[in-house]
Amino acid sequence: MGVVRFMKIGFPHPCFTAHFVGTFKTVCGALVLLGLFTRAAAVPLLIVICTAVATAKIPELFRPKQGFWYMSDARTDFAMFCSVIFLVLVGGGCWALDAQCGSNMP
Repeated sequence: MGVVRFMKIGFPHPCFTAHFVGTFKTVCGALVLLGLFTRAAAVPLLIVICTAVATAKIPELFRPKQGFWYMSDARTDFAMFCSVIFLVLVGGGCWALDAQCGSNMP
């Protein structure tokens, strides 16, 4: 539903935008999973999640008969937001592939 969802939200060039965002999330997510350039990869993910919340979740608050409780699926977005903020601030840790503290292990 990627392209259709981007059309409903009103993004310009929804076909390009949906594929671009999907590719970006996949590449940055893979980098985070591997622990390569974790902080650098988390910044674009933070931008994507903030855009998603601003364009898809916040407008649900103002729809008739929906409001705050209807937005319960935003908990996942909030958890992702907090996780990405943590990665930006702390990084991948000692188990990340590009960690410098891994050389101190026995």
